Amino acid sequence: MERAARKTIRQHGIPPEADLPVSSYRDARTIQAHLDYEAAKGGHREAAARFVSDMVKPETVEETRRRFGPDVLYVPVHAEEESGRNQIPVFLDLRVIGRGALASWP
Repeated sequence: MERAARKTIRQHGIPPEADLPVSSYRDARTIQAHLDYEAAKGGHREAAARFVSDMVKPETVEETRRRFGPDVLYVPVHAEEESGRNQIPVFLDLRVIGRGALASWP
């Protein structure tokens, strides 16, 4: 990559809107207590869809959309757990962009 291109990219850091986390829960124990949590972290797509549907409050989705706008690109992280590839980030992103159904998965 050219030096000028690198400089341009680095001029755009994390926006101030992303300073505070947007979350439905602040206590990990609440999240981890969900019946589908372990399966979703282990790569089970249907469990991840149920988990996100149950745990992500509509007001959290609305706040995310309000803060970041309609033209933002959400990119899920990929976490390799001992039990498989965590599907929660993928279904969380699908929920925020309004494609929360399992059928939306490519």
